[in-house]
Amino acid sequence: LPLGGLRVVRHVRLMRRCGVCGRRVVPPRTGSVGRHRFSARTMSVVTYLHILGRLPLRTIQQTLRWLYQLGVSVGELRAMLDAVAAAGAGSYGELKQAIRASPVVQADETSWRQDGQPGYLWAVITPTIRYFERHSTRSGQVIRDILGEDFTGICGCDGYSGYNALDCWKQRCWVHVLRAGKSLQAKYPGATEAHAWVAEMHSIYAAACALVATPGYAQWPETEREARRLTFERRLQAHAHPARQAQIKEWRNVATFVCDHI
Repeated sequence: LPLGGLRVVRHVRLMRRCGVCGRRVVPPRTGSVGRHRFSARTMSVVTYLHILGRLPLRTIQQTLRWLYQLGVSVGELRAMLDAVAAAGAGSYGELKQAIRASPVVQADETSWRQDGQPGYLWAVITPTIRYFERHSTRSGQVIRDILGEDFTGICGCDGYSGYNALDCWKQRCWVHVLRAGKSLQAKYPGATEAHAWVAEMHSIYAAACALVATPGYAQWPETEREARRLTFERRLQAHAHPARQAQIKEWRNVATFVCDHI
């Protein structure tokens, strides 16, 4: 890391006095934001270290003192973070509206401790936007609130049941689907029909991957690529239909049993 060749040891500002009222006026610090004594660059570094680096405020305080000989209180660091959040609130709201208007989004969540409290960081992503919200719960209501009740796009997600709360089309993660099939084969080694069903599912996936990996596939006409996609979609739906019908029949049997015993 390069060492800085210049270290500021004293700031000099000229104070003027009004000849009429006698009031003394000191010019604001150059580059500072609002009533803060630090620049937007310094506040951005503090925010980066705390949010992405996940450093505690006292560690950031020590880092600034060690690297830049900059003395900052923990309270002032907290005020910086609050100021950055307030400055970005409008833009963040615009990002949320853009997410809701997107035809396709990818959603995921992961555990995220903050101030010693457990919670979850929810991410909703498009090709141009990365939107994050932290909540104390992993309930499906969170993703409903983020995308809105009127979301009509497609949500890519894993197999977590919380996404069932979304009233829209969902594109489940292939990795989770194939992993579930592998677990099914291991759990029921003698179920040959189930093994064959999983093998065909994997065959469809492998064929689709091979097509996308074909040299020059991205330059194919959009109509041709869409036709191939629909072919795989119909093949997948036809393969899943018997299992889906069996599951629906099972649900109906359970519902009938419950109703008969209430």
